[in-house]
Amino acid sequence: MAALQKMSQSYRLATTHSRRVSHDECGWMRQQLPEELGDCYCERLTLDNDLMVLRSRYHATRNLIEETANPHNRPMLVITFGIQGDSGYKGADGSAVAFRSGYTTITAFQQSQGERYYEAGATVSQLRLLIGESLLNTYIGEQRTDQLLGNGNVRQLAFKKTSAASARHVTALAR
Repeated sequence: MAALQKMSQSYRLATTHSRRVSHDECGWMRQQLPEELGDCYCERLTLDNDLMVLRSRYHATRNLIEETANPHNRPMLVITFGIQGDSGYKGADGSAVAFRSGYTTITAFQQSQGERYYEAGATVSQLRLLIGESLLNTYIGEQRTDQLLGNGNVRQLAFKKTSAASARHVTALAR
């Protein structure tokens, strides 16, 4: 993560920068960055109001810093499975989260404003499961949900090697 934060001559991509959006017949919505930045896209499938799956693949042609600001606009628990490559996130509040191939990262937040870091020439592929507050309330109750989601800032709750069984499921979903 420290190396990513020190990237020199990075291209900064603002949240207002245009992204091409398309949909497929299975319901996946794709947001793709301009071709001059590389093969960089994220696909989202909404399963329920508070349950989404995201697949992302970034192969940037130059060091890339992508600004993010409240992409989900509500409290979320995010389980990120690193499939290939490493990337990082640094929040405006000083929080930092690393994402690594073969690892599962669990984060919670109510609002997030920060930057994602991608190194030029490296492929970063991830699968994310996003679970919203109301769905968490249904399964674990309001008190535990409040404890889990915290005070609003991005919090890393876990960073562990992905089990072999989970990795097989993640690979199947990422296709």
